[in-house]
Amino acid sequence: MGNRAVSYLFFSVILITQNGHETKAGYNHNVAFKPECERRGDYIPSKCVYNWTIDYRMTGVWYNTRRNTGKPVFRYDNDQYYYGEQSNCTRLPLSESDLDDVIMTDGGYRRVITINGQFPGETIVAYYGTQLIISVTNNLEEEGVSIHWHGIVQRDTPYMDGVARISHCPINPGETFVYR
Repeated sequence: MGNRAVSYLFFSVILITQNGHETKAGYNHNVAFKPECERRGDYIPSKCVYNWTIDYRMTGVWYNTRRNTGKPVFRYDNDQYYYGEQSNCTRLPLSESDLDDVIMTDGGYRRVITINGQFPGETIVAYYGTQLIISVTNNLEEEGVSIHWHGIVQRDTPYMDGVARISHCPINPGETFVYR
């Protein structure tokens, strides 16, 4: 059969109980809600909507989204990151805010699968009982994707929690699927 490459996509889901504490006992840290998913007084939102785009990005590359181009990032003098070529003629400094958009892993350049340009993907934070509506668009070139959830009860909805081709069909390139 030969070797088969497998890609993994990481994200996390945190469920919050009615009183605002995380469900994992003894673990409490500040978590960020999307503004429309936050509790306001006694009001707990009945639904929380996320829009995810699955795409490729290169690690160690700064992207100019207006021009749809990317340049490699490197560290030149121990306290400053640059993008461009390592030769002096095309080396340009990166600001702290520019670095927020660069996926830094182990210092190498490699293609990774991202959610909304992030690796690992964003954290979903929701109160217990809130319906999560997550629209996933697959912009990969040739790989189907599916999302397997942890920490979310799936009763009578095997098609909403999946390993592709086992519990439901994959989301093919160019397609969108809405998980509820």
